[in-house]
Amino acid sequence: MYKVDLTYFKENGKFYTEGNYFSDCKHLHEIWDEVRYMTEHPGLYGKWKNGPILINVFDHPHEHPRLVWCY
Repeated sequence: MYKVDLTYFKENGKFYTEGNYFSDCKHLHEIWDEVRYMTEHPGLYGKWKNGPILINVFDHPHEHPRLVWCY
């Protein structure tokens, strides 16, 4: 189980807020897809559609940050 840290940014690149959750996925690409297709994002009251989300999974052996957009 990995702790997934999410940082939300507005479309203009300004910081908005943060959230986190624990994922059972083993691979980073699965976690990235999991975040992209969530119906409610952690730290918010719904789905984030206002800009990019920075995903960090610091405990993962192949960790590197990733930006995703949710539509």
